[in-house]
Amino acid sequence: MRHYWKPTIAGLAATLLQFAAPLAAQTARPDTSRYVTTQGTDTLAIEQYVRTGNTITGAWIQHQAGLYVHDYALVLGADGWPAQYVMTLYTTRPHTFLLSVTYGPDSATRIMVRDSIAVTERVVAQKAYPVGALSILGVALALERARRAGVDSTTLALDAAEVRGPTAPLPVKFFGDDSARISGSGVARLDRDGRLLELRQGPRDTQRVATLPVAKLVAGFGSADSAARAARVAIVLPPAALQRFVGEYALTPTVALKVTLDGDRLMLQAGQQPATQIIAASATTFFFETVLGTTLEFETDATGRVTALDVVQSGRRQRLAKTK
Repeated sequence: MRHYWKPTIAGLAATLLQFAAPLAAQTARPDTSRYVTTQGTDTLAIEQYVRTGNTITGAWIQHQAGLYVHDYALVLGADGWPAQYVMTLYTTRPHTFLLSVTYGPDSATRIMVRDSIAVTERVVAQKAYPVGALSILGVALALERARRAGVDSTTLALDAAEVRGPTAPLPVKFFGDDSARISGSGVARLDRDGRLLELRQGPRDTQRVATLPVAKLVAGFGSADSAARAARVAIVLPPAALQRFVGEYALTPTVALKVTLDGDRLMLQAGQQPATQIIAASATTFFFETVLGTTLEFETDATGRVTALDVVQSGRRQRLAKTK
C-alpha cells in the first residue's frame, strides 16, 4: 500500500515526538493493547497501540467498503489528559487525510487536510479524548480513567476530531465490578485495572485480544474485496431510464442524498461532499465504482414511481424516503 503525504507526516511526527520525549521517559515499560471489532461474521476493524509513559502510538485498520489504514500518535500532558493528537489516513486510492489536534484547558484546535483542502477550527473540548471512526483508543482511555477514579457514574468527554463541530459527552453508569453502560446503548466490560476488555454497541462488538495476526487479517480483507469486485456486473441503462431516480433522499432531518443525471451517468452526492458516479447492476440496483460492500436499491410503487432509496452495507439496510 502506497503511503501518501509522507514528508508532511514525517515532519509532524518529528515535532510530536520531540514534545513527547520528556514524558515518555517517565516509564520504562511499554504497554500494548490490541482490539478486534466485528459485526456478525464480518471483521470491521483491528487496532493496536503502545503506551510508553504519556506517549501512545498506534494504528487501526478499518474494512468497510474498502481498506483504510489510520496511523496516530497521542501525547498526554502531565495531568494525564490529551495534549496533542496526530492522525493520518492511507487508502488504496490517491486520497489524503491529515489531522492534527492541540488540546487546551477548555478547547481543541484542529487542523484538517482533505486532499488539497485545509481547514482550521477551534471547538469546545474540555478534558476530552480523541475518537475517530472505529478506533477504540479514546473510549478505552476515558473509561479507564473514570473507573480508576472510583465513581459510580460520569460522562465521557470525547472529541470526534474527524467531524466538524463539538462532540456531545456520553453518560456512563458503572455497575458490578467490571461493567459499564454507555449512553443507554453500549455495554463495556473492564478488568480490575479499568482496561477495556469488550465493548458492545448494538450489533457491533469490540474485544481485546492477546495477539493480532495483522498480515493474515489484511490478506483476508483483500480477498473479500476481490471477490466482491468480481461479483459486480454492470449493465447499461439509457438516460431515460435513469431519469426517474433523480431527486433527493432524506439521510437525516437536515441532510439529503442528491441523485442527479450527468449525461448518461447517474451521480450521487451526500451533503457538501463531491458527487460520485453510481453504476447500474439491475433496473433498480446500483453500486459505487470505487467503494465495495455498499449497494443502493431504489424502491418503486405499482406505477414505477421511485419512492425511496435503500442503502445496504455490511448486512444493514437504511431506508431513505424520497423527498423531492
